[in-house]
Amino acid sequence: MSSTPKVVQWKHVAAMLDACAKGWSYEDKKHRRWVYFGVHSCKLIPLGEHGKRARQNYEVPTGKVRNLIWTLGVGAACATTALGFDIPERP
Repeated sequence: MSSTPKVVQWKHVAAMLDACAKGWSYEDKKHRRWVYFGVHSCKLIPLGEHGKRARQNYEVPTGKVRNLIWTLGVGAACATTALGFDIPERP
C-alpha cells in the first residue's frame, strides 16, 4: 500500500463507492454533499471551495473519506483495495 494522501479526488471516492457500496447515491446541498447507502447517510463531505464547485472532481480530505466509509458501513478491506491506501477498521 502507498502512504496515505492528505486529500483524495472525488472521482476516486466515487469509484470506490461504485465498487464497494453498490446502489449508493448522493445529493448536493448548499455546502456539503450528502452521500446515502442503504439506511445510512453521511453529511460530512464538503463541496470544496466556492470558486471550484463547478468541477465535479474536487479534493476531499482523507479524514472525511475515512469517516464516510465508517458511517456508511463500507468494508474497510474493499475501500483499502479500491483507494490504494490503508483504511483502518472503525475504532
